[in-house]
Amino acid sequence: MNGCKVRKIVEYVKSCEDFYYDRDDLLEADIQDILAGYGICTVLTPDEADLLLQELLELAEKFEIAEAARWASHHLICGQDHHWGSDFRVPVI
Repeated sequence: MNGCKVRKIVEYVKSCEDFYYDRDDLLEADIQDILAGYGICTVLTPDEADLLLQELLELAEKFEIAEAARWASHHLICGQDHHWGSDFRVPVI
């Protein structure tokens, strides 16, 4: 297994700053198709593919958290959805 190759691939993907896959996308897709989307055409051994998938799953988790935080900061402020104008606060009973 070539761990250096996997690290270089992960660093390149991080440098592109357009990683938009979530965990489900990665688990359902072929790793070679994802790499092709970044212009990477290389043959990976099964061990390298597994290691790369684990690394990309970590990136996907960070993407999902950042996306949720971005959505929340833009739309929900003090319980008010400014995009749709609806109020999500629980009424006092």
